[in-house]
Amino acid sequence: MGRLVESKLGEKVVPKVDSYLCSKVLRGDPIALRIISGEGTIVAFESELIEKKLPKLVLKFPEKESDKDLRTTGRTPAGLRAKIVAKSSENTVIPEDTSAVGTVQNLSDSGCSVTASVNLKMSDIVNFSITLSVKYVNKVFDLRGAIRRKKTDEYGRNNSGIEFFDDDRKILSGIRKFVESQKKTS
Repeated sequence: MGRLVESKLGEKVVPKVDSYLCSKVLRGDPIALRIISGEGTIVAFESELIEKKLPKLVLKFPEKESDKDLRTTGRTPAGLRAKIVAKSSENTVIPEDTSAVGTVQNLSDSGCSVTASVNLKMSDIVNFSITLSVKYVNKVFDLRGAIRRKKTDEYGRNNSGIEFFDDDRKILSGIRKFVESQKKTS
């Protein structure tokens, strides 16, 4: 799987060479390009590797936007309340701690989509708390991650995609399984 490379408009991006590109991707292989706009919109194109001179890849110019599903894993509808905190000590562009209560729209294997009144920026590091009632006892689950997608809907609500850090993905998996089990018993 490729890696997300962040850049600003006009910057030259030279990705780090990873072992997957070195050994597994060969001339003629199909390639899925995912382009992330400044607003966080993802557009996918199918292409083909013509030549590999790492760190540069020469690709066939895409003929059309892909109509295939971009997601690598499924999503579980959640509808959970969560507290989101972005600390100034962890984010250089945030002058003071910012927090809000939001709604987790869905969960995946690595993150979630959350709607909240707080306006977060791409790559902001956030602390995230979800409270679940497990056997009539409220349990708080704390996770940390980074904003990987953001957009504002037609009503002015901010929706952010949060990718949780590897250490918290086991907790996320447990939350997702719990939510799925509750949907089956409802």
